Amino acid sequence: MENRRKRFPWKTVLTVVLCAAAAAVLLHVLIWNRPVTVDRGASALYSDEEIDRAVEVVKAKFAEMKGCRLISLSYAGDEKSQEELAYYNRELQAGYTDCIVLNSEFRSPVFGGGAWDANSLYQWGWILVRTGDGPWTVLTSGYG
Repeated sequence: MENRRKRFPWKTVLTVVLCAAAAAVLLHVLIWNRPVTVDRGASALYSDEEIDRAVEVVKAKFAEMKGCRLISLSYAGDEKSQEELAYYNRELQAGYTDCIVLNSEFRSPVFGGGAWDANSLYQWGWILVRTGDGPWTVLTSGYG
């Protein structure tokens, strides 16, 4: 009788590990590369195109927040935008003609860092202003 030693199934283990790694990478790409949901709501003050221009400004600023993933942006409404316009014109003695308030939802970096808790959901407000037909500018952002 021949003495056969059982061999460790390296090929099977390697296949399972590689499949798990590929699935993790695919899941990461699918989740982190999802398009941002934008809710323009109904506005009597601003067209969808004007709100979209403000959204693009926020997206550009958001890109500076390394490791965070923007999930959604929504227009806070005409009333809120007009309240903020009046407040900042009064407090800053500014001559802004328009204000758009956007609410955002985003995920912090997977491993956290800085002021962020790891992989947590945050809600921030963004206040954008302009004068005349000028470009939208982020006046302030943060918890709102």
